[in-house]
Amino acid sequence: MSNLHPTVEYHRLLTTFAEAHVSPRVFAGLANGLSRSDVVSAAWINAFRYHDRIAELPEHARPAYLFRIFSNKLNDVIGTAPKEVPVSSLVADLTESGVRLAWWEPVDSTAGPAETDREAEQERRARVLAAVAELPDRDRQVVILQHYHGWTFQQIADHTGETRGAVSGLHRRALDRLRTVLGDMAGDLS
Repeated sequence: MSNLHPTVEYHRLLTTFAEAHVSPRVFAGLANGLSRSDVVSAAWINAFRYHDRIAELPEHARPAYLFRIFSNKLNDVIGTAPKEVPVSSLVADLTESGVRLAWWEPVDSTAGPAETDREAEQERRARVLAAVAELPDRDRQVVILQHYHGWTFQQIADHTGETRGAVSGLHRRALDRLRTVLGDMAGDLS
């Protein structure tokens, strides 16, 4: 985590989790007007409540704990909100969006080699996601929609109101910034 105050850092990471792991279509299907930022705010309040517990965790385990808080709050909101679309459609959007809690589950410290690899992968993903969180808003949105949600440049352009060429330029600039920040770890960004 960065040198920001912990609660500010929690909010930044929770916002990035929401952007990266929840399809924009999920909240469009809720009838009560809840937004992604409502879930982030509720999760942030919970993270603030559990700050002492989070602070005791090793630094590499903190994003996993925050993601669990976010995921639980997201499930609460989706489960209790009136729907404008069939629940099966929301489930499909959540599945497509890549909300995979197992991805962030803490790894047992006494685990074997496969679990150690998983811990290293979690740490790598947390560093990449933290670097993505530092991107300017438009760049971050393009990277998240393209790499985390699998949208094409044309779909992103339609969603954001940009031209396809502008989206491509934002994407290229964002990846250049990520390569600079992540160094060797950015080898598989394309």
